[in-house]
Parts: sequence; C-alpha cells; structure tokens
Amino acid sequence: MNRAAPGIREIAGTALARPFSPSPLPETWPDRSGFRLFLALLKAPFVKSGQVELPGDLPGPKVPEYALRPFHGLPNGYYSHSVAQGYDTGFEVSMLGRISGARARILDTLLATPGGASHVLDVGCGSGRLTAALTERGVREVWGLDPSPYLLQIAADRAPLAEFVQGTIEESPFDDGIFDAIGSCFLFHELPKEAAERGIRHLHRMLRPGGTLVIVDPCRDHVNPPSLLRFVLKHGPAALYFHLLAKGVYEPYLNDWHGLGDHTSWLGQRGFEVLENRVEIPFQFLVARRRPG
Repeated sequence: MNRAAPGIREIAGTALARPFSPSPLPETWPDRSGFRLFLALLKAPFVKSGQVELPGDLPGPKVPEYALRPFHGLPNGYYSHSVAQGYDTGFEVSMLGRISGARARILDTLLATPGGASHVLDVGCGSGRLTAALTERGVREVWGLDPSPYLLQIAADRAPLAEFVQGTIEESPFDDGIFDAIGSCFLFHELPKEAAERGIRHLHRMLRPGGTLVIVDPCRDHVNPPSLLRFVLKHGPAALYFHLLAKGVYEPYLNDWHGLGDHTSWLGQRGFEVLENRVEIPFQFLVARRRPG
C-alpha cells in the first residue's frame, strides 16, 4: 500500500472510505490539566456515568452519542493524547496478558480463511495491535476502523503499512463484498443494541461470500456466574479477578451485548454460519463465515 497516493486502492469501492491522515490533534482537558486528570484517575473505579468533552475543531465525522461515554472510567474516554497512550498499555496489563493470546487466535483464524485473506478489516481497531500483526504476517491490504482519532494516531504509528479510517461500525464506509476476512476484538460490548444490529449487517455486507468473521468480546460467564465459588474453583483465581473487574469497570453497554441472547442464533439469523462459539474466561470467541448469496 502506498500512503503517497491516498484514495487509490486495489479493492473496488474503498474510495468510499477516506483514509485517516495522521496530523496534529487538538488537546482535550486530560492533556492540559494534570491535577484534574489525577483526581479523575482516582475516581475512575467508581465512575458509572458521564460525558466526553470533545473540542470543536476535532477532525473527522461526528462521533455518535453512544461513543461519548467514559468507558472503563477513562477520563474523557478515548479522546485525549495522554489517556489514549495510557490505555494502550494499561489495557494489556489489566487483562493479565491474556488479550495478546486472544489476538493471536484472531489472527490465525483470519489468515486461515478458505480462498485466502489478502484483504482484511480490523473493525474497532483501537490502537492497532491486531492491525499491525496482520501487516507483519504479510496480508496484502489491511484496513483499521475506529471512531477515536487519538487511538488512530497510535495505530498509524504502530502499523504504517495499514490504512485507517475514522468512523463507526454502523456507518461503515466500505463497498460490498470487498473483504476476505474481518476481525473484531472487544468492540461489540461497547455498542448499544441498535448499533450492534446495524453493525453486524454492515459486516455481512462488506464480507465476500465465504469470508471469515471473528468476534472476541467478554463472555457472560464471569459477569454473573450462577455460583461464584464453583466458578472460581473451576476456572482458577484469575476468574475471581475478571469477575471483580467486570463488576467494577464502567461498561455501559455490556448488558446490551449479552442481551442479544444466544450469539450463535443471532449471527445465524443475519446470514452467517457459526463455526465456533467458545468461552475461555474472560473471552467469548465467535468464528463465523458469510453464507453464499
């Protein structure tokens, strides 16, 4: 891919997606107020509501209302230089290193797509760790999609051979059938039900028939286990940690994700054949293939 020629792509239709161009972004309050940021971090475990403050000159499309939440109690959510950088490393630590293994499984599954995976989308790419892994494995064309330009700046530095688009899953600006495979890591539990419904239809539309979709999100088992004692005895001490994390961290739409019901049926009713639906605390792995037609 050639960053010197934005808008010129091998896939017909990707001209609809305007590539993200890394440029100086305006500071938001966490970047300017060390004391306020310090207090906000102290209060982070107790945050259960709030609204992100966006600068008037923030580039890119309008951020949807649902995304303007301080997810995980992050001061100003994903919209500041300082917090985006801190979240990039802090999330890895908070997941006890297990998220890297989850990404590796996503990567291997995407690359095993029948017919090959030369054009791949990382939806909700965040800071671009999965995107970078895809380019490092030699995928011909990799795109990342995320609403936060602050996270996309990190992603663009991490994966210079990929292309990024600022936007949301339910307004995905790509043409039909242009991706061989799509990966989604910890995205759907941050979507209200309506956005998830619209988003999955876009993913179906953008995948070619036979293309692979991999979704990894928090499983419901560690959020509300029938018996916490039996749950910990079965899955080990780390299960208690992830249970407390799920209970204590602000996730405004987690119940929407679990409220979709059986995800195998949910995907099946939307044009996918589900090949795998596996729970490994704290993850749920969903592997699906777009049905022909």
